[in-house]
Amino acid sequence: MNRPTIFLACDSQTTGPGAAKSLDAQKLRTVEFANAEILVAHAGICDLAESVIEIMQRKAKNTTLESEETVTRVAQKSICEVRDHLIAINKECNFSEDAWKRFFRDENQLVLLLGFYFDRKPYLYTIDNDFCLPIRATKPYKAIGIGGPMGEMFLREKNQADPGFEFGWQISISVIEKVIENMDGCGRPTWVAMTYPMPEVIAKRYETEGRPYKQSYVGFFDRSEIDLLASELKVEEANDAVHQKPKMLELLKRFSAKQLEECQKIVNKEFGIQ
Repeated sequence: MNRPTIFLACDSQTTGPGAAKSLDAQKLRTVEFANAEILVAHAGICDLAESVIEIMQRKAKNTTLESEETVTRVAQKSICEVRDHLIAINKECNFSEDAWKRFFRDENQLVLLLGFYFDRKPYLYTIDNDFCLPIRATKPYKAIGIGGPMGEMFLREKNQADPGFEFGWQISISVIEKVIENMDGCGRPTWVAMTYPMPEVIAKRYETEGRPYKQSYVGFFDRSEIDLLASELKVEEANDAVHQKPKMLELLKRFSAKQLEECQKIVNKEFGIQ
């Protein structure tokens, strides 16, 4: 695209109370501030995450985005509100400190990924209900949830091939689809949304006319477009695998011969064979 854009993508499988699985979860949400829209993705216990996002939406509705901390502060207060509620209703259980850690980190874990713009600059933050600390991503990509480590690996590979993420939405679909294929606990369909700043030329016109405008917007990609691209990517990657197979076999043969040669040298040295 001709303007900066943040893409967030997710699968549709998530966990509910009692480890129940949901296969149709919508883990991407819009949170609308008075002067901006941001994207929020979530992983972990779906009901808790949805509660946090609902609180965020209420708090953000009449809040003006004045800095990047405006977003992280609203997210932190919202997640702490749900955490405090859980502590209050379980106060009679007399949990130990370790038990509370397990309660939030393992049994009722949730993580939010915030994607937004302020002053035309992109920001990615994560926050969970264990530490309740907003942490800014140090790279131009971030993955959360059970497939997070695998997703980061695929994103790192894509980032090396496309440093500016010029093909961001295609990459986001490719990565999620690969994670779904290889990670138990992740499932289709894939969802993709984007957030982008108000085009500068339009913003300047609004400012000249004294008209209010939102600093950033959110848009969701059509289900049919995502499914079509996912299908085409799968075919192309299968073709690539077929073409790469002879090269890989040749590489393995070369290294096998080299390894055999090195082993023979070790044996010869051990037994004094010239």
